[in-house]
Amino acid sequence: MAMLDAILNSIKKEEEKGRKIKKVTEINLEVGELTFINVEQLKFAFEVIYNKETPFLKLAKKNTLTCKDGADMLLYQGVIAFNLFFNKTLDENKITKYMKKAF
Repeated sequence: MAMLDAILNSIKKEEEKGRKIKKVTEINLEVGELTFINVEQLKFAFEVIYNKETPFLKLAKKNTLTCKDGADMLLYQGVIAFNLFFNKTLDENKITKYMKKAF
């Protein structure tokens, strides 16, 4: 909840300056160096953010871990959602093939 409060407070401060907030298109979060486990304990690193090398992935690569960003997660969520929209009547392999072209 603290993260949401920080975002809402930032928006409120901008509105107090007289700026009307109509749409939030990007939020940059700087967390700093948070380490809850030793990197040596990891075998791979998976990040939900896609098409951007995050500090977490940089740290993982620096420690020669196998890394994956969130592009596949986004893709397969889209495939499942698309197929659900069509009452599961489509071939998910074909959907995946065509949706991968967007990446």
